[in-house]
Amino acid sequence: MEITFQNLEWAVPTIQKMAQKNSGLTTIFRRIRKNKKYSFFGDIVLLLCISSILADESKRPKTRSEISYALRKIEEYKQMPKKAKMELLDQFYGVFLATEKDKKSPVNNKKEVKKY
Repeated sequence: MEITFQNLEWAVPTIQKMAQKNSGLTTIFRRIRKNKKYSFFGDIVLLLCISSILADESKRPKTRSEISYALRKIEEYKQMPKKAKMELLDQFYGVFLATEKDKKSPVNNKKEVKKY
């Protein structure tokens, strides 16, 4: 008996190609969800993967409503209580904010002081 594990690494090139065409978060999600190769994964996990790739590509959504619009396409999200929806939206938006902070503030931002 052979056990195989699937991960989203093979979906990354497809998502990056779509991101280079300036496709939005919802558009990429809809196109990938239609593909039967990616149907094995849950919608929220897939959307989080797309979000992190877009954040790495610096294609951050301008507002929280863009993320909310993409989340509303997920059936599981529709059945969640309101508080859980808000927490999930905050987590998704936090992915974009965290990568933006990392790019703005370099790790080695200390200036060397010359000693005479």
